[in-house]
Amino acid sequence: MFSNDDLDDEADPEAGLDDYAWAGLTGQVQDGNFTPVVGPLLSEGILGSREDIARRWVQDSRLPVREHSQSDLAQVAQYVRVRDGEKKARTQLRWQIMKELKRRRDERRHDDPVWDLKDWLVAGADPSPAIMEVGKRLRENDPGDPYRILADLNTCVYVTTGWTPLLEAALRDKGRTPIPIEFNWQGPDEPRARERPTKEHPFVYHLFGRLDDLSSLVLSEDDYFAWLFQWAERHRRSVPFSVLDALTGKSLLFLGYILDNWDFRVLFQTIWNLGGSRLLQNNQHVGVQFRRESQVFENTVVQEYMESYFGGANVSIYWGGTREFLIRLRHRLAP
Repeated sequence: MFSNDDLDDEADPEAGLDDYAWAGLTGQVQDGNFTPVVGPLLSEGILGSREDIARRWVQDSRLPVREHSQSDLAQVAQYVRVRDGEKKARTQLRWQIMKELKRRRDERRHDDPVWDLKDWLVAGADPSPAIMEVGKRLRENDPGDPYRILADLNTCVYVTTGWTPLLEAALRDKGRTPIPIEFNWQGPDEPRARERPTKEHPFVYHLFGRLDDLSSLVLSEDDYFAWLFQWAERHRRSVPFSVLDALTGKSLLFLGYILDNWDFRVLFQTIWNLGGSRLLQNNQHVGVQFRRESQVFENTVVQEYMESYFGGANVSIYWGGTREFLIRLRHRLAP
């Protein structure tokens, strides 16, 4: 467990973020001129990573998926979708997550926050109540919990590709009243939200759906392609102006992504095509945090690939864990 006492105020050269980048980032955060873009790795302490979910799904269901694709959740879900149908793929995903939570609970490891969950929390088909209970425990007992730190940041719009309402719960813990919104890519057009987000009432915009609404999930390869089509057709009519501005008019702080997973690749191209290229090229203080591991590239060439992928964008990359990064950010923001 990290605490502020574990971290000095010097940049970590191994993490790749120098003092100039830190100063720019903290200035943008203090001014509220940034948008946290929150990925699935923030909840991996509860759900496990998307890669872990995919591998367990293949093993438990004995799916005939090639070894090199067994950690790619979108490909695994695509196989199940083709074989059993779209609805069955999403149902199996939720069942797989619940099964894993129950397995961990039954192991009774006291270092796992799942260890003493009540039977009713791991008995049904929906893992959402168990996920929210574990998230609450972590926020209450761990000052370095990523959602707890995120909820303290000075911003009016959070954008997330995660599937849980853990961020909304963390905001409520801080006395803030979040306004959850999602891009309804599977349903009819909805009118833009009329509310204007504030620090006290921030938007939490879910791009790829929520686990408690299976039809909204962007899960398989076909889902990502369908989502991209719907976004191109409908975002100008249905996405709140404040969300579009948050993605194109402010510095972006990506948290909890792996470079070559579907979430990030689709997300980044979406922002780039919105006009975010102008922001990323002109703004000197965009902070990006990634896990270093890649399923496609060796670590030694990831940096070179990142520079090519971002083109002319001024992106600073922090090669460390999300938790460590947020604790360092909190430390630098402290008066």
